[in-house]
Amino acid sequence: MQLTLDELRHSFARGNGGAPVLDIDRLVVDAGTFFAITGPSGSGKSTLLYLMSGLLKPGEGRIAWDGAEIGTLGEDARDAWRRRNAGFVFQNFHLIGEMTPLQNVMLGAWFGHWRAARFRDRARALLDGFGVPPADRPAETLSRGEQQRVALARALLFEPKVLFADEPTASLDAENGGQIAGLLAELAHARGVTVIAVSHDRDVIALADRTIRLEHGRVAAPEALSR
Repeated sequence: MQLTLDELRHSFARGNGGAPVLDIDRLVVDAGTFFAITGPSGSGKSTLLYLMSGLLKPGEGRIAWDGAEIGTLGEDARDAWRRRNAGFVFQNFHLIGEMTPLQNVMLGAWFGHWRAARFRDRARALLDGFGVPPADRPAETLSRGEQQRVALARALLFEPKVLFADEPTASLDAENGGQIAGLLAELAHARGVTVIAVSHDRDVIALADRTIRLEHGRVAAPEALSR
């Protein structure tokens, strides 16, 4: 899916007196690319990700995926858009430690009242492809790198068209972080998923097709960081 942002302005009334958090004139993310967002703390990176995914509604401006504007939708409609199109990976995995890897990947199917059998084979295939056999042992006993692979498999269960990743390697060591960065790049380049990642990780930035740096809510020197 292709993303287009136009005249995006966003602020939070509380805490900073309504000062702009984001002020972006135009930004385009091509379909099937690995796109990274970097910048110092407080520059608006996570806020931008949440706006792109419809978790936040923009104060002003247009956010369109394949021409369909999501910024004007109500909360229920944005939730429905995410269920159809988006997957999420976070820094802290958000796994249920007592459950097995397979059970964690299947959570969305169970909570969504889908027929579990329909997705079980896909869940197993994802885990196997990421090097995490769905063994009958708690997810909390896995290494941190394996836990993030489980989280990635869970995000891909419903074959999303876009994957949002918020600091996906920040809590991993260099080796595991590099492997997760490689998997994100493969998703874009081999499977055509649009991957948008907030990250400070050099491996993520090196593998991204394009990187922008945010400073004080604005895009700073985007071409200097793009490949």
